[in-house]
Amino acid sequence: MRGQSSPGVRAPLMMGRLRKPKAVWGDQRHHVRVTTQPAALKPHVMERLAFIRLLHQQADEQSRLPGPLSYTCILTYHDATELFLMLAGEQLDVSIPEKGRFVDRYFDSIDKGLNGAQLSGRKGVARLTQFRNNFKHDHAWPGLDGVEHSRADASVFFEENTPKVFGVAFDEIDMADLVVQDSARKLLKDAKAEEASGDRIKAMALLAEAFEGIFDGQYWKPVSERDPGAYRFGKEIHYPMAARDIRAVLEHSRESRKAIHTEDAGELAAQLEAVTSTTHALQTAMRVVALGIEYHRYDKFQKLTPSVEHMRNGDRRIYPHPDYAPTSEDFAYCERFLVTVALRLAEVEAHRVTPPWEQRRQR
Repeated sequence: MRGQSSPGVRAPLMMGRLRKPKAVWGDQRHHVRVTTQPAALKPHVMERLAFIRLLHQQADEQSRLPGPLSYTCILTYHDATELFLMLAGEQLDVSIPEKGRFVDRYFDSIDKGLNGAQLSGRKGVARLTQFRNNFKHDHAWPGLDGVEHSRADASVFFEENTPKVFGVAFDEIDMADLVVQDSARKLLKDAKAEEASGDRIKAMALLAEAFEGIFDGQYWKPVSERDPGAYRFGKEIHYPMAARDIRAVLEHSRESRKAIHTEDAGELAAQLEAVTSTTHALQTAMRVVALGIEYHRYDKFQKLTPSVEHMRNGDRRIYPHPDYAPTSEDFAYCERFLVTVALRLAEVEAHRVTPPWEQRRQR
């Protein structure tokens, strides 16, 4: 459990779909929101849609970085768009020509499978493709205007076309379907449900709980007596002693015949507490970085989510800051971060092996 603070007052929530920004570029015709139950889609389709939405959110995050770092969003937006068009072609069972202009090949073919409807955002995707080709092949920077255009065009494209092709709203696609850890996936889905119902504080607490469940789980346990585990970075320090407790032990030690000077005991206790605290922080940082997760993203997640305590009777206590008021963007960031961590940990698990000679020793 992280440091506690007194419970705060729940902040008012803004529910429903986000409004589009006033300045929106691209084709905005036929803005239709048509939804059906996501269960009508096959699991592998929902999983791929979840990945596309994850890519789109990553592109949005990249687009808000200072230039030229933000320019990489052009490539990510285009990747997400292309994956969507490929999946749409499969969903509608239409063939896509191998030759021809990118936009024409996909839009013309998919429109034939929409029973009279048309994909939205053709001009926007054409503009995005031009930005991408110029940037990738000619090293022509898109500039901040190009980034803004691409973000708005991609938003319109996904929001309008996902219901047309798949019968589900883009913001209703559950990225939890990408998570392989059962407990984390359930908590993610529960958090999504709480967010939809209006209890964002509980939703954020569930994300924090899901993170602690997978991050503090089996990945840091020793593989065997001879193998402490590559990602453990030392023994766990579950209950570090406070300086006053260390000092009390030193001053009343029965093992030493010599009395320890009170001032010396205090200094040693403070030093031991500082070493323990630093070691714990470094151990956590090493585990985060070793997973390939940028530490500043982890730090942001920790600051956005409240402390959670589990009681012996099974109850959950949440300790938010007195002025805690997370936004929908904060929830989306933490959800995306958690999915990324879960995928990274699954990759670690896939590469955890015990050589045959070590297995024989353990028998």
